[in-house]
Amino acid sequence: MLTELHFHLKPQDDRFIPHEENSINECAFWFNMNHPNFQGLFNGKQTLAAYIKRLDQGIYLTNSHNFETIIENFTSLNIIERVSHINIEGDWVSYGKLDMDNYLCAVYGVADNIEQIKKLYEPVIFNKKCQAVISVCEVDKAKQPERGGWRWHKWGEYIGIHEITCEYIKDEPIVEKVLCFHLHLIEN
Repeated sequence: MLTELHFHLKPQDDRFIPHEENSINECAFWFNMNHPNFQGLFNGKQTLAAYIKRLDQGIYLTNSHNFETIIENFTSLNIIERVSHINIEGDWVSYGKLDMDNYLCAVYGVADNIEQIKKLYEPVIFNKKCQAVISVCEVDKAKQPERGGWRWHKWGEYIGIHEITCEYIKDEPIVEKVLCFHLHLIEN
């Protein structure tokens, strides 16, 4: 079942500064440039550590492909374990224990929109035996560098509607934006 997250600074953690307009649906945290861990980094410029926007129950848009770090730093929840796949009952499968007869999908991939992700994870969304959240990070073709950039094969299966023809998103003739997604199993 997808669960709601509540983002906040942990007591005594002075590494980050919350944005003054944080809310339940959208929040941001900045690196504390006066903290010894960050002095001399980022050319002394105020830098965003985490941006999170609630898109739907248990589904969050973020500026980071490493949402597990955001969960660990800005919630009171924990990641239970690293899992690789979901079976057809909506249960989690640990690395190395995959049964192809019961295989449903991997815990990460690439989609065109949120509805595709929700359809893929229906068995998990309605499975009351576990708590989970889905993180989503947008990849925009217009923001790609001239050389290199985001490549399809590194981010899991593409579940969208387009036929992928190029290695880099910047070279795709039709695709403008995609969503990298990851399903995270959590506990209180």
